Amino acid sequence: MALYFIRSFPFKDLIGLGLKRGKYFVIANDGFSMSYNSYRSQILATPLNRMRCQSISVDSKEEDIITAINRFRPAILYAYPTTMELLLPHIRSKAVKAKPAIMILGGEKCSDKLRKELSTLMKSYVFNTYGTSEASLIARTCKHGHLHLFADWVIIEPVDKNDQPVPPGTSSDKLLITNLSNFTQPFIRYEITDRVTLHEETCSCGNHMPYIEVEGRTDDILEFDHPGGRVRISPIVLTDPADKEGIIRYQVIQKDYDHLELKLMTEKGYSKVELFKKIERELRLILSNMDVSEITITLSDDLPRIHPVSGKYSMVLKDLPAQ
Repeated sequence: MALYFIRSFPFKDLIGLGLKRGKYFVIANDGFSMSYNSYRSQILATPLNRMRCQSISVDSKEEDIITAINRFRPAILYAYPTTMELLLPHIRSKAVKAKPAIMILGGEKCSDKLRKELSTLMKSYVFNTYGTSEASLIARTCKHGHLHLFADWVIIEPVDKNDQPVPPGTSSDKLLITNLSNFTQPFIRYEITDRVTLHEETCSCGNHMPYIEVEGRTDDILEFDHPGGRVRISPIVLTDPADKEGIIRYQVIQKDYDHLELKLMTEKGYSKVELFKKIERELRLILSNMDVSEITITLSDDLPRIHPVSGKYSMVLKDLPAQ
């Protein structure tokens, strides 16, 4: 897996790694994320690695993160996609002067728009990853945005709620993972509640490994009131408006079975109220196409929130009243 991981980089980016001495910079929460644990294992390996690796907490002020990146000038930068979205205005203004050869995004869903803009502005090879604490790295994106599996590193089994295999091209209810690299504490058919779709068709990028789509967790499924009973909707369908120009962060919170609350962080010069009006129309259209018509959508004065422990940010959350 490691050999493929390196060989899959463009040659010019491998040269960039060498010229920048392979320095690795992580923006994540201490001790929680897979990326930070990987960073810790690197700096503990040899004294030399302590000089080549550096991290900063995702909770740090934007100016502190920018200062740290510019001072360290990493060859490889790891961050959550939403962290890089927050830094985008500073990257556009050239306040972020470092140009990592490789940028690894993970821990959250990453849009093609963000990946392409970061690649253009920072002259970096940018890709997204999918992994878990139990199985480490499971997949990474190719140039077409497909998450290709490291099939020689981990076995995944998309299954339904009764643990029966689902065919390729069908969304699963959960995922069974077997880690082939962990000899200290093996995980065999370990269950996680991520919903994925496995694709076995050939990708034109040249990678012959199958690829997956990750939709989220089964317990994130949204339910809405309907005369014929509750309508179940995947949260991913409510993320489409997030790519609108002027939006830095977008978050939809289900407050009740007939109520959505929207939180927005916008760029300077953009009206939050005007953006909300456009998003509300789009959300109503999406929901009406799924037989949800009686819905209240409100705009919150608060900014989108991140998870207090992981530092990760979700575009769609549930905050339903206690039953």
